[in-house]
Amino acid sequence: MRYVCTVENGRKIPIDIERILVPVDFSEESTLALEYAIDLAERHHAVVEVLHVWELGPYPAMGHLANSDESFAQHIHALATARLEELLREHRREGVEVVGAIESGEPIRVIPEYAPRFQLIVMGAHDDQGAKGLLFGNVADRVAGEVQCTVITVRREDEPMLRASNA
Repeated sequence: MRYVCTVENGRKIPIDIERILVPVDFSEESTLALEYAIDLAERHHAVVEVLHVWELGPYPAMGHLANSDESFAQHIHALATARLEELLREHRREGVEVVGAIESGEPIRVIPEYAPRFQLIVMGAHDDQGAKGLLFGNVADRVAGEVQCTVITVRREDEPMLRASNA
């Protein structure tokens, strides 16, 4: 697979990479970023930490699920944990340590809190977010402005937005 990578915050890509952070939202784009990060980690003998940040949103009155002692937040956390474990299983590679972490909160706040332990953050590029992008902005762009390490976004080489801009 060929990737197109963009350094989002103008920082240099470090020569010595020991730890790579890959925030994921389980989209195709974030999975692509994980694949790229694992390729990079293999060459640098680095550890990849996959972070999923889930946010409950403004629904505090949801309480407990019907017929269950489990709260809605516990349910969302359990679903996210299961999906992260599946993603890690699917992307195991001999010789590359890939670990996962789950946090709740706003991604734009949680990801920068994690960043100081890493030399590099690799994120999927979400170019076409429609109304969501207008309301919330691009998380990768916002993270890039908040952290000291290099932030790289990754897309497939054949992404239509890239073909159109190169024409």
